[in-house]
Amino acid sequence: MKQFGNKILSLIFCTILFSQFSQAATLVEVYLGAALSYEQINTEDTISDNDEIFTLPESEGAGISGFVYAGVEHQLPFVPMVRLDYLSFSAEQEFDTAGENFTFDLDSSNFIGTAYWQLFNLPFVGFVGGASVYDLKVSIKPEESLNSNTIEESIVPYSAYLGAKIDIPFVTITLDGAIPISDNKVTYVGLDGALTILPLVVASVELNAGYKYYEYSFNETNNFEGDADHSIIYIGATGRFGL
Repeated sequence: MKQFGNKILSLIFCTILFSQFSQAATLVEVYLGAALSYEQINTEDTISDNDEIFTLPESEGAGISGFVYAGVEHQLPFVPMVRLDYLSFSAEQEFDTAGENFTFDLDSSNFIGTAYWQLFNLPFVGFVGGASVYDLKVSIKPEESLNSNTIEESIVPYSAYLGAKIDIPFVTITLDGAIPISDNKVTYVGLDGALTILPLVVASVELNAGYKYYEYSFNETNNFEGDADHSIIYIGATGRFGL
């Protein structure tokens, strides 16, 4: 029994050592993943048309959705690492205001691009910094009058990005966030936990779970301004491929 226990400990030690060696030997790593999410959006918005201004009541939408992401990480100096996220969710509500019948639809089909650099490392912890750019789609759909025109906007805010990653054998915990630096503002905070379930020489598979929170504040863009917050709880999987 003692010999069996020693063999198990030796196997665990060798697996950890092998995992760390393969990570250290990887110069460039490409990853892609997908997640199933429960999302909630709360909104309060103002629209204007023909010099008239309407304040729409608070709207709340929640449901099951999902998102996908891909990125490149590396150990090359001065070259930024990149990540691209695509999130899709809509909150819709019908109501009457100022004698008008509206369908409010916040279409949060969003692309998020992030470029970042390694700032410094401590044992088991790394810190990064960079910038994020958001491509956000927003639409308001009046059912009657106001010329029956749908008000649609594409808003492109950008934010400063900061992140910290705790990396121990088989487990990675990432805390990151974004601070708005444009007129149209996006504030973000996220927490992700990853468990490596299939470590290989040049590839691995992770199970992920986490939370994301976005807060939007849009200044008047043509005929739309408003505020919204978007919270996401998710589980997913990530594949990583080293070069």
